[in-house]
Amino acid sequence: MMNATGGETSEELLLQTYVLYDRYVDIVSAFHWLFTEVEGMRETVRRFDRYPRVTLSDGREVTPDFAVLFSDGRAYIAEIANIPLHDNGFDGLAKQLLAYDEIATLMDADGTEVVLTSCDVVLITRFGDGTDAHNRLQTRLHDLEHPYKPKSLPVVLQYAHESDRYTFARLPIEGNPRLTPAAEGRDFGEFADLKVKPGRFARVKAQHAFMNDPIDALYLATFLWSKVFPSVHGVDDFETTAIDIAKTLRRQYGVGRVTDAEHAMDLLVRAGLATQIKGKSKRWTVRRRAMRTAGEDVHERIAKRVGPALDKSRAVAESKSRRKEMEGQGALF
Repeated sequence: MMNATGGETSEELLLQTYVLYDRYVDIVSAFHWLFTEVEGMRETVRRFDRYPRVTLSDGREVTPDFAVLFSDGRAYIAEIANIPLHDNGFDGLAKQLLAYDEIATLMDADGTEVVLTSCDVVLITRFGDGTDAHNRLQTRLHDLEHPYKPKSLPVVLQYAHESDRYTFARLPIEGNPRLTPAAEGRDFGEFADLKVKPGRFARVKAQHAFMNDPIDALYLATFLWSKVFPSVHGVDDFETTAIDIAKTLRRQYGVGRVTDAEHAMDLLVRAGLATQIKGKSKRWTVRRRAMRTAGEDVHERIAKRVGPALDKSRAVAESKSRRKEMEGQGALF
């Protein structure tokens, strides 16, 4: 389905970002399960941090997608990424990875600061993209004028998603580092080809639900509509604020940001499932009876309701832009 400008419709874009965020939550949940529940592996792990916020020595704060602190002082710092085609976008990713390379300590679950004996930065990307990512990092490493100069390149892991499993494997090319081996016990480096069925990490995903990136608006709107609102308010209409939503998310799932809640509620307003109360900023009435929630296609139904409204807004914005451009041309001539 194409819009008048030849691009993808807003509905399609909403669904694409939803799927990508959901997939990344799956990946974090798969490793969360592996490092905390698999016998022989969980005994080696001191902490799996799903929402790491690490302060570097110069005061900068970094937020990798997850961190694993092992009992022997090793650590994995992981970033999941689609590899940008444009060099400017890739430089942004390289800057992130370079900052992770500076991590020297992590916090234990009890608040104890642990000095690391080693810290492996791990880049997780789709099968087929790993070689390109590795080569582009190598190019920057050997470019004397480029600022990307880590102590070592990140370990590139690739993932493939099939209907019944995720497969993870280290990129098997020369120059791609290997993970630091464990002092004792089971070592993740043993998993040359790790296959994980969604049922394995389903409980972990249900319990935690999100990842460390800002939450995709459609993903959160769907989650609020299907799970959070029924658990707190039942089937009746109610009033709420972004602050109330963020507090509920933190209480139930351990993470919740006001800005994420605002974006999700704005989407529900466009879908006709909520209205912003006049005279009160960032307070809404949620119309629970406006859409029944049976089935697993709630995100598709919300996107279908939102898409035309966003396409209309985009068409109006493009029309205004063209009108301004024409007015500017008139002034010139």
